[in-house]
Amino acid sequence: MNHEEIEEQNITERYLLHQLSAAQSALFEEHFVDCPVCLDRLEDAERFRSALKPLANELAQPAAMPGRRTVWPRAAMALAAVLLAGLFVARDVNLRSELEASRASATAWRERFQDEKNKRSQFIATPHAAATFFLSSTRGQESADSDPVNPVKLPTGIDWVVLALEAEQPQPGTLRAKLLDAGGRGIWSVSGLQTGPRQALSVIVPASILAVGNYTLTLERLSPAGAYQPAGSFRFVVLSAP
Repeated sequence: MNHEEIEEQNITERYLLHQLSAAQSALFEEHFVDCPVCLDRLEDAERFRSALKPLANELAQPAAMPGRRTVWPRAAMALAAVLLAGLFVARDVNLRSELEASRASATAWRERFQDEKNKRSQFIATPHAAATFFLSSTRGQESADSDPVNPVKLPTGIDWVVLALEAEQPQPGTLRAKLLDAGGRGIWSVSGLQTGPRQALSVIVPASILAVGNYTLTLERLSPAGAYQPAGSFRFVVLSAP
């Protein structure tokens, strides 16, 4: 049972008036136990009914007078029904507003996703200037203070830089690549890279993020436990910016 069914069939109101079948009541109870919106509606309605009891008793007093017809209890019940209906209308308005906000958020997300998809399709279909550089992995004796062994001199007029990593991956898996500047701050990353056994990997980065200076490209492998572990490091120096 979902919110649309509850709204269309007035399930909450019928539940309070004991107009549901045993099966419908059971389904609704299973729903509102885990639904704070419906649970709040029920609690508000129960407090509302409790507040109306003194009013109903007070309005029922004139019915005991001789020669008077018993009309006040019915009036009290009618008043209670009107006020209760107003409460449900207000709650329905709030619920519809929340549902509309959720739909709007989902629509915006789909539009952003489609926009990113279109951008990627456009990138694939449109020729782009790129430069390729082969990077050797960082040796164990190479310290963070030593000069990188991979010089990168970027030509002018390029949009992308292809960093071809010479070290083969020993086993297939999912990798994450991160680009760090000289201060160790991450300036770019990509995840979900798939590699086969004994397969080299190339990473494409936008040329606009590379200024003159030292950089480190790190690889991390996704373990079966769901954690990333170090899988390689490549230090290079950009000698000129495009």
